[in-house]
This record gives sequence, C-alpha cells and structure tokens, in this order.
Amino acid sequence: TQPVSATVTANWKSSMGVTYPGIVTTEAAPRPAMMATAALAPAFEAYRTALQAGADFASTTTALHRLHDALSDTRRRRRAIERRLVPRLESELHDLDLRLDERDREEALRTRIAAEQNESRLS
Repeated sequence: TQPVSATVTANWKSSMGVTYPGIVTTEAAPRPAMMATAALAPAFEAYRTALQAGADFASTTTALHRLHDALSDTRRRRRAIERRLVPRLESELHDLDLRLDERDREEALRTRIAAEQNESRLS
C-alpha cells in the first residue's frame, strides 16, 4: 500500500504583538481514480475531513497557547511595575519634594535676611 500524503498550510497573523496561525488550509493527496472497494471513497472523504479538523484543532490550540503565554508575560510585567517600579518612583518623588521644600525654605530665609540687611543699611 502506498502512503497518502497531505499538506497543511497556515497563514500567520499578528495582533497586539501576538503571532498566531490564522486560516489553515489542507490539501490531501489526490483521490485514486480507481478504488479497490466501495468503502474506500467514503473513507477517503472521512480522511480529508479528519485532516482539516486536526489542522483546525492544532491551529486553535497553538493560538490559545500563544495568547496564554502573552497574557502571562503581561501579568508578570504589570506585577513588576506595581511592586517595584511604582514604589521606587513614588519614593524618588517624595525625596524630590522634600529637597524642593528645603530649597524653598532656604531661599525664603536668604530673601528675608537680605531684606533685613537692606533695611538696616537704609535706616
């Protein structure tokens, strides 16, 4: 018995950074011109149907796994931002606010001292 070959082709798509298989087409080997028994014709059609169903299942499963992986990566990055980056930036902002307040107080003190010295010279 000669083996029957088939070709499966997937058109890849990309959405929001996730690449996944889109439309999947199958091409079974051509049906033999002469069938040895009457059961071979329906069996060959069942083979073609099963081939397409298997390709669709593999495509859908691959897309699902890739989407799941992308969601897991996004959740991991979000947690890193929430737990590490945001607290660090908030701390740096607080430190910067304290330094700016200190500079404002120093500037106000210098201005007051300069004004008092100016007043004492004029008096």
